[in-house]
Amino acid sequence: MKLKINGSDIAQVLRATVKIGHGDSRDPLKVPVAEMTIVTRLTESTLLSDWAKAKPGPDRFRRVDLTFWRVR
Repeated sequence: MKLKINGSDIAQVLRATVKIGHGDSRDPLKVPVAEMTIVTRLTESTLLSDWAKAKPGPDRFRRVDLTFWRVR
């Protein structure tokens, strides 16, 4: 499995799941919500924690590329 966030590789991803829903919106096309669960080994990188702590705004939105090598 390979994970990139804004072009930065996340090392040693052990497991990842993605769920896309629409919350409580009556118009599902206006409010898509992506929920990700990412399991990695601990490293010195703070990229994931900085992203999780970011206040609403431009720093909160990142391009995420998740590539699965094998589908179970």
